[in-house]
Amino acid sequence: MKPLPLIAQEHTAQLTSEYASRLQNRFEKGEVNVLSCSTTFEMGVDVGQLEAVFMRNVPPETANYIQRAGRAGRRTESTAFSLTYAKRRSHDLTYYQFPEKIIKGMIKPPYIEINNEKIVLRHIFSVVFAWFFRKYESYFGTVDDFLKISGEGGKSAVQVLKEVLHERPEEILQSLKFVVPKSQSIQAFVDLDNWKWVDYLVKDGEGALVIAEANIKEIIDELEEIKRKLDSERRPSDSILKIQNTYLQKNVLSFLSSANVLPKYGFPVDVVDLDILHNSENAKLVNISRDLKLAISEFAPDSEIVANKKVWKPYALNMNKSKGWPVQQYAICKHCGRLYAYHVDLGTPFEDREEKCCNEPLNYFYYVQPVFGFSTRADEAPGNPGERRKAKPMPSRVKFDTYVDEDLELTETYQKEVEIGPHKIDVKYSSRGKMVIVNSGGGRGYLICKKCGYIIPKTFESNSKKTKQKSEHKTRLGKKCENTKYLYHVHLGHEFITDVVEIKLPLIDKKYNQTSFWPSLLYSIMEGASMELGIARNEIGGTLYRASGEDLINTSIILYDDVPGGAGHAKKISKQLIGVLENAKIKVAGTCGCAEDTSCYGCLRSFENQFYHDILQRGIAYEYLSDLLQYVRINERILTHHS
Repeated sequence: MKPLPLIAQEHTAQLTSEYASRLQNRFEKGEVNVLSCSTTFEMGVDVGQLEAVFMRNVPPETANYIQRAGRAGRRTESTAFSLTYAKRRSHDLTYYQFPEKIIKGMIKPPYIEINNEKIVLRHIFSVVFAWFFRKYESYFGTVDDFLKISGEGGKSAVQVLKEVLHERPEEILQSLKFVVPKSQSIQAFVDLDNWKWVDYLVKDGEGALVIAEANIKEIIDELEEIKRKLDSERRPSDSILKIQNTYLQKNVLSFLSSANVLPKYGFPVDVVDLDILHNSENAKLVNISRDLKLAISEFAPDSEIVANKKVWKPYALNMNKSKGWPVQQYAICKHCGRLYAYHVDLGTPFEDREEKCCNEPLNYFYYVQPVFGFSTRADEAPGNPGERRKAKPMPSRVKFDTYVDEDLELTETYQKEVEIGPHKIDVKYSSRGKMVIVNSGGGRGYLICKKCGYIIPKTFESNSKKTKQKSEHKTRLGKKCENTKYLYHVHLGHEFITDVVEIKLPLIDKKYNQTSFWPSLLYSIMEGASMELGIARNEIGGTLYRASGEDLINTSIILYDDVPGGAGHAKKISKQLIGVLENAKIKVAGTCGCAEDTSCYGCLRSFENQFYHDILQRGIAYEYLSDLLQYVRINERILTHHS
């Protein structure tokens, strides 16, 4: 009789690598014979005579399934057994209905979008710094070694780089010609022969390295000012010195990476940091960054971030002396969802704006893009995590704003017409569509100091129409802010450029012109695109767009690449539209088991579209797609093409 199983759990975020290694060895020896583990255990680990694998949900793709299921039965003396549980969500139930697609489906080759301007620039900079540090070894080490802020001084690396790059070293040029992609758009963007890329690195006030240097010097100067004040008052200032050293003694490569000068894992495009302004040992080991789409919620005021076993609370938006936050006045029509946005300065009156949409007044707000990142408060010690995680404010749905730079060589765009019997579908693809996402703080918004970046949630008690509110407060470094007059009422937002495809479907019958129709059709097509392209559902985003807000007939469906820099999904959708629509029809055919006048996680529902759950109906989407796809004759006619 076999002994009862000894069960151990492996949580990679909490266990040390040494303990995890010991646990793995015990499992291989049979001392532990049931292991509950994260997916990191699937990679490069010989688990010996493993007989069975239980998966608590369906893996994202075929490659993941094969990797995990294939852990069992590698030794000839045992028979493999793999059991996969399907949750009641769209992804899992899709493969529950069609298990062969995950078991013997196609494995996609790895794909990297190398024609991404920001990624290319960061790799150009990495080549330059590799050359620079070989030639000027004294600058390699800490931030202080690199920028020469304290000590005996001397030229900073930024000054030296400006001088040596002005001489245009041939060695750097040849290296860059070898690594930079040969595409016409990227070559025009960096212009290697004319050294245009140098401006992106060291141009005064604009270069990535110049901005990074200015930001760190601004923090050190502010800390020095506080230290002088404490010294003049004969108060202890050791803590200020420690905070300064936290910045100055940071590894230079970590500094350049966190400032988005050098590339780092995952190739995020719009990344900001939560600067930990504290002198504790815990703070030295913490490096927290997020894509701005996530940061506007996760780093928002009143949020809590757990890192290195401590709770860190955002306190302020970082600022830059030579640049301001990008600010827009915006409004979203409550009826049709159309976005209206205008670039302004914080405090600009709400005048000369579109006043109505769908015969209803538009309510304008500011949204601030926190492009310089966030900070904690220097004089506030981190807390200890509790049993429950504090809820984060939900951001808005992503909205389509406009197409940008359509006339530039860097932009690829084309339009075509797809004919299905008597019906025509207008399709437009662009490599540069502007999307906007906003965190309104649950509708309350936030109050922000324009002088120091201090930001707090706005309370319901304060007047929602008032854009300013008086408040005394301290800066992120614990100093009393000189601004005691006004805090501005704002939301936090982010705009990003990505590949988009606009699909304008014909409204076959007036019966489809109702509230539930367009959202139901949107999410069925997104599911169909995921099935047709064989990709994870979260790699595609979607929204409804109305060029004319008063008429639902003019509604367009916008699908976009929801991965950094784009992955080519939108372009593939534009070329495989019929397959996308056919798969969308399969998705809402009713195999999930829900009624026609509703939806479930097996067809249309997901976490991201929970605000639509009450109105999503798979039946109306299925009926429309059946009517549209009943015709056999399909003709495509290219209207325009520009690349």
